[in-house]
Amino acid sequence: MTIANTQSPSDRAYERFLTLMETGALLKQGDRTLTEADTRAKLIDPLFKTVLEWNEAEIRREEPVAKGYVDYVLGSDYSYLLIEAKRVQPRFCFVAPDRPRRLKLSGPHLLGNRKMRDVIHQAQNYASDLGVQFCIVTNGSQLIAFKPFVPGRSWKHGFAIVYHDHQDIKQHFAEFVGLLSRDQVVAGSLVEAFEYIEKTTTQLFAPISFIQDPDRELVRNRLWDQISRTMGPLLTDQPENLGAQLEVIRNCYVTTRLGDQTDKSLDALLQDTGTKLQRGGKLVDLRPGTQGKTAFSHRFEEDVYSARRGAYILTGGVGSGKTTFLRRFAEIVEKEFIERYAAWIHIDFLPIGNVDPQLLDRELRAYTYAKIRAALTAQFGDQIASDGESVRKLFEREIDKARLTLLHNVSENSAEWNAVVNQLVDRLFRDDEQFSLAAVEYLKSRSFRIAIVLDNTDQLGEAFQEKMFLLAQKLSADYSALCVVTLREEKFFAAYRRGIFDAFGDRRFHIGSPDLKNVLRRRLEYGRKKFTELEKKKEQQTDLAEADFKRIDALLRALINSATARNANIVRMLATVSNGDMRHALDMFREFLSSGNTDIEKIIRIVERGEGEYSVPFHEFAKSAILGSRRFYRSSLSHIVNVFKQSDALAASHLTACRILARLSASEGVASAHGEGFVSVATLLREYRESFGFADDLVQWSAELLRRNLIESEPPRVADVRQADAVRVTAAGAYYWRYLVRSFAYIDLVLVDTPLADIPLAKNLAGLAEITDMTVRFERVRAYLDYLRAREMSELAAAAARVGPFQEALLPQLRKQVESEIAVISRKLGGVDVYGSGEV
Repeated sequence: MTIANTQSPSDRAYERFLTLMETGALLKQGDRTLTEADTRAKLIDPLFKTVLEWNEAEIRREEPVAKGYVDYVLGSDYSYLLIEAKRVQPRFCFVAPDRPRRLKLSGPHLLGNRKMRDVIHQAQNYASDLGVQFCIVTNGSQLIAFKPFVPGRSWKHGFAIVYHDHQDIKQHFAEFVGLLSRDQVVAGSLVEAFEYIEKTTTQLFAPISFIQDPDRELVRNRLWDQISRTMGPLLTDQPENLGAQLEVIRNCYVTTRLGDQTDKSLDALLQDTGTKLQRGGKLVDLRPGTQGKTAFSHRFEEDVYSARRGAYILTGGVGSGKTTFLRRFAEIVEKEFIERYAAWIHIDFLPIGNVDPQLLDRELRAYTYAKIRAALTAQFGDQIASDGESVRKLFEREIDKARLTLLHNVSENSAEWNAVVNQLVDRLFRDDEQFSLAAVEYLKSRSFRIAIVLDNTDQLGEAFQEKMFLLAQKLSADYSALCVVTLREEKFFAAYRRGIFDAFGDRRFHIGSPDLKNVLRRRLEYGRKKFTELEKKKEQQTDLAEADFKRIDALLRALINSATARNANIVRMLATVSNGDMRHALDMFREFLSSGNTDIEKIIRIVERGEGEYSVPFHEFAKSAILGSRRFYRSSLSHIVNVFKQSDALAASHLTACRILARLSASEGVASAHGEGFVSVATLLREYRESFGFADDLVQWSAELLRRNLIESEPPRVADVRQADAVRVTAAGAYYWRYLVRSFAYIDLVLVDTPLADIPLAKNLAGLAEITDMTVRFERVRAYLDYLRAREMSELAAAAARVGPFQEALLPQLRKQVESEIAVISRKLGGVDVYGSGEV
């Protein structure tokens, strides 16, 4: 990679600017021989085209207006900037001794300067005729940027941003490019800069800050202690416990694809990545067939029988079950075949941790060969290294080679011979790579094929990932092995576009996330079965009475009914908030089951009374899943994001996250250069700046939404949205916008951890926070929404004055759904226990 390729856009623009100055292409300020046409051709054109990268196709010259012609209008689809050019003498020159960056338009240097006044007025009149939002008047080296109209007051009382000469531009070049380069102007840099001049800040107070001991936790429900030993392993991923993993795989494995069938657009978002990659990356979808076998099984058997070597790619989303699929493949589906024909080696790269990039090759090889050795020793130790004689036999080939070197002319079986051979064998035996290679050769001589799984290879960055691809090919070549590399879909796609997988042929597979409804049902039913077996052996149990077994069974039946049959909202929340990550979804369900906020005793009493089939209301499930065993919500400690919490950015809003999600949700299914649903980051920045002045808030909230997987970027997994070309909403983000932020349960919980500018309201909400009476909960939610609505109306009024694209009021939509839910809950409170039946 050359240094030029690692430079930032500002660095490259600076080099072009210096070249223009050094070669005389930018003529000196104050040259009285320059005409106005010279100024345009020899100063303004090079500066804006060569340095600031405005394309010729985007530059309109001599644009007609009511009284004359405009020198430049920049922008093809949208008029971003008007430039009026004047020669230096005698018509244009200002001097400000302190060289400030900001000047009052009405001050002595600009409109108070007779020579400057006419030039600025002329540009302002032209901009008013054309509807252009920003003007620059320039003599080629001095630039004055200003807004030709300001909503609510005279434009003359505004400010101008000025650059005094080429030297001023040179000394503050990054700032100059950040303000006026083509991409930055399109993204709204001028909007943001002028709003920043009039910035304001407000002190905020969260209701939780007025609550005494707000972080106390509730005692987990009593039955959880009794059932955790049985149900906990079924709802928790335990990669270190192979026995528990295999028990779940044998008894609870689900092959049906994820999809709650209640919102097909959410299903499409959950499944989109795999579908896209299958089309572009030629991935084979793994759908179970006869006896649970997939295309992966058939290809593996075929390669073993024909003694072919090579590398496999297995892709799938986070938590889709790639490791589980391979465990089941080796331990259940193909167990007999593998035991007869193959040595199966599964290497998990998560434990390797962070590796110094300078030592990556060495550390990666050392870790891999140590794991290969450990696996071979565990499976075939009695054959390959049971005693000294078997170890010598393992290295027979190396001993034969030594006959020509170390053992040349040494009498066989002499003391010297034995000493040299022992030293050689000891050195080879201690070397993991040499031992592994010799062991593999031994197994191959007995007709075993070598299969090596390189699992979780995409957790440690692109450099690590690419080294793994090369290692897979090396292992395939050195050991004549079949290597399986697992990775997430977006990692595959990023590498695929760089041509990294050209050598991997057609062994590319994709596994989709299993259907969560079936996953929950299978695990809860298996839990019931385990408790039934325990009850039959109750003499071995000291802490569970016969009544406890019946109560637990009643609870599990109620949960199966609620989560997998009657309340689609529960599964929808778990599936989408987790973006199809089964580990995350199961963890949230376990949080509900163990939470001190879940009144399990009440659930059991209702079931035992026989009042029909019981279904956990969604608002009660959501409360426990969101809070766990905490009394109050804190966004930093919950699976669930508080989208109404303001960032610390300038001009921050409670509605920024909702606006991002609503804007991206509106683009679902819309084609773009980056794929369906993606919206250009430059477009988002420009739209937000045009509407609200600043984009800092959008940038900060986008980073949080990326981190929480509510939106995704292209290229994937950037930390800062400004490093991305485009973004789109994920299934989780779409669910938040369509359902969760409109939910009474969600708003009732997050309001306590929302900093507010209204101190009396914050204290009032804090006082109401501990009251569980539903009518009081309705009161606090309405007060909170009234506050948000007032803030939104003020923000939208300013956006309307700026004629920005963000004009839609979001709170009325949210309020309507919340009031609908309140009405349902109120009907149930009319003499009916809120835990009764149905869903909210």
